Amino acid sequence: MVRVGIVGCGPIATSHHSPGFLAIPGVEIVAVCDVDQAKAKTLGEKLSAQVFTDVDSMLGSVDLDIVDVATSEGPRPPLLLKCLQASKHVFTEKPLAGAKGQYHIQLSDIPQLYPIVDEWQKQGTKFGINFNLRQSDNVRTLKNTIDSGRLGEPDVLIASTHMGSTNHVIDLLRWINGEVDEVSAVWRGDATHPTRAAQMTYANGSLGTFVNSMETDLFFEVNYLGSKGRAIVQDICGDLELRVRDGVAGWDFEWTQGWKPKPTTSQTYSGLFAQSIAQFVRAVRGETDQYASGLDGLRHMEIDAAMTESAQTGVPVRVQRYELN
Repeated sequence: MVRVGIVGCGPIATSHHSPGFLAIPGVEIVAVCDVDQAKAKTLGEKLSAQVFTDVDSMLGSVDLDIVDVATSEGPRPPLLLKCLQASKHVFTEKPLAGAKGQYHIQLSDIPQLYPIVDEWQKQGTKFGINFNLRQSDNVRTLKNTIDSGRLGEPDVLIASTHMGSTNHVIDLLRWINGEVDEVSAVWRGDATHPTRAAQMTYANGSLGTFVNSMETDLFFEVNYLGSKGRAIVQDICGDLELRVRDGVAGWDFEWTQGWKPKPTTSQTYSGLFAQSIAQFVRAVRGETDQYASGLDGLRHMEIDAAMTESAQTGVPVRVQRYELN
């Protein structure tokens, strides 16, 4: 039996994380914790779990295998560190930190993450991040197609996203195309939801653009241009279109393949949470090494913060990647 404790009893925990864990055979939620006692009590009674308002008390009182830190990004870092220091497997949301909120990741947010990833490496436990867009069928098919070499060498990636999927799409771009070396960004609009555009240079030599805005009819779109063809992936649980040619530059595509998702009843946004959590539990059980880890969470932060810094200073910014111990 895998025993789970949840820290943070807000909407993410109640609507997505707790149902995701409970859907897995052999997993039980035995404890919940929130500084708001009423929230903790409500969720605890629903799950028949022990109730705490202090993380230290929960960690010291209950035998746990996994701690799910489902708080907002502001208070998240010290909680992550406490749980890792207690030798627990940890699952959490993205971004890993954000003093000014998830849409304003700053360079100053990042140093506090270094002792967290160092502790994770020291403990040898699993540290999972809910980049659940990786579970969407269209995205997974895109990733597999790129990895197969079918689209050739990467040339340009063009990405646009609704503000709410910014973190996910930055992770998606890195997941399918590797590390980002440098960004040059501008932004405008209100302080809460700024429109942002960035040019990106990848370590593999390819280039990219990235735009996030509230003014879009899609959650995201990524256009991947390779030496043998291109792919367009759209929306959460959405479409994928592949256009593959014979490797000769030009407009004469050999054929076009359209890929449509299953009915939305079989794969939904909420369902992606459950799939991401299930994959993490499989990793904890030693059944797979494939999950979005704490390193992926840190790398997202490094890229996102570099975009913010470039937009604020008006100059290109190199992405500083922390080396694990």
